[in-house]
Amino acid sequence: GICDIKYDERLPKEDRVRVLELGDGLTSRFSHHGRAIKELFNKEYGFELPAPLRRFMLVENKRVTHDAFVREGFNKLRPRTRCYPRRYVAGLGQRILDDLGVRRGEDVVLKLCNRARGAGVIVVPPDVVDPLLQRLLDPPERQELENLIQRRTADALDCAAEERLIDQCLHWWSNECPVFVAERRCVSSPIHIDGDTRGEAYDATLRVSFVLQRHGPKLGNDKDEEYHVEWLRGDWELPPEPEMP
Repeated sequence: GICDIKYDERLPKEDRVRVLELGDGLTSRFSHHGRAIKELFNKEYGFELPAPLRRFMLVENKRVTHDAFVREGFNKLRPRTRCYPRRYVAGLGQRILDDLGVRRGEDVVLKLCNRARGAGVIVVPPDVVDPLLQRLLDPPERQELENLIQRRTADALDCAAEERLIDQCLHWWSNECPVFVAERRCVSSPIHIDGDTRGEAYDATLRVSFVLQRHGPKLGNDKDEEYHVEWLRGDWELPPEPEMP
């Protein structure tokens, strides 16, 4: 499995770690130095999992993940998060800002509950949360949507911000889950790339990989079994662009 973590050493010790996501590790993207993680897993464990643990719902549904953290007393490790029906109502944006305690200069992260690898994840400044939600939660009529998709296909090489937003809108409009989650954005301490003479800093995400195994043979009920964790390694996953100076 994997944990995606924000770590900010500038904060008090009890506030430095925030767990953003969990993943099964099989479909997770391991880039750059992280490729060694998957190679290590395949070498050490790839043929030793005759009875895999069934934890798909826990790692594949963001609401279930958050609720499990809260239920087990680890809500301190999570960003401030709320869940909402995937239906726009007037004032929804302001309600989210109030619920999350978002202050000036902070951002909101909107996420679909059952999508992975960044699909449907949008970082939004406070002043555009409400109009963006209205756009995400009120899909266009069929003909308008078809025209939009045709234009998007024709402009596939255009990497402008609006085009990237359209990609995310398509994830939202086609999503079948009745709810979505909103989080107050967390950041990591700025990360600098070794050998980069430009001094650019990145808000990176720490991806920690692990193996969760049973103690002894499989029993009838997973919750009655004991487990142990073996940590593989961690690496910093960098965003496409550095932080603004």
